[in-house]
Amino acid sequence: MRFLRSGSGLVVALCVILLASGCGIQEAGRFLDRAEACAEATETAQGVLTRISQLASDPGQLKKQLHEAGARLEEAGAKSGDPALNGVLSGLASTYKSTVATDKASAVAAAEKVRVSTISSFRVFSRACGDS
Repeated sequence: MRFLRSGSGLVVALCVILLASGCGIQEAGRFLDRAEACAEATETAQGVLTRISQLASDPGQLKKQLHEAGARLEEAGAKSGDPALNGVLSGLASTYKSTVATDKASAVAAAEKVRVSTISSFRVFSRACGDS
């Protein structure tokens, strides 16, 4: 039961259901890719939102963490196989990677921009992922 509570357990259970219901292996694979991408994107966005206030006090860490998060979002979008989802995740990744903060004041402003963009994009990709 604990296995099914984890994200990967749920994905495996859904795959088994898809295969048992007659869906082809290729279709199940696409579903799994998209489900994994959605889980990775959600985890990344939530991580950014959780840490953004702390990162606002350190421009160097803000830039580094956002660049890494942007790379994870790009990878998740590409993995999804869904052009619309890829577009949303690539857009948010671009926002993260283009964030400029040279001092604490600009880091605070940048962090707020990132927070707003993340929340807005999170709503969009959550809807797209809900259609999996």
